[in-house]
Amino acid sequence: MARPVATANWRRPDQPGTDDSTLFADAAGRRLAGDARSCAGAEPSRLTCAVICGTDWRTRSASVTGHRAGRPVALLIEQGGGFWHVNGAAQPQVARLSIHPSGLVTRYSGSWTGTVRDG
Repeated sequence: MARPVATANWRRPDQPGTDDSTLFADAAGRRLAGDARSCAGAEPSRLTCAVICGTDWRTRSASVTGHRAGRPVALLIEQGGGFWHVNGAAQPQVARLSIHPSGLVTRYSGSWTGTVRDG
């Protein structure tokens, strides 16, 4: 049975928005489950993520689903060739992430800041 390893709560410093995530671990690897809520203009947004990693922290799969500014979101995220890819397109800017030893991202390009609580 997967056990919680860490929880993280982020907030946007420039506008209303939160992101709450929990990292789980078991003998097969790690699973991150997250829920982000924000407001893009007058439209509320909600995105749910799921990331599956092996015991070596290599990502096996990831997805982001929900809605942003009234539009549906469905993303497949994969790593390859030294970059992350979203629905097949390379995303070199993701190299600027700040990562906690647990594997949770604590800062992204100055747009999101957060805290991580171990255990």
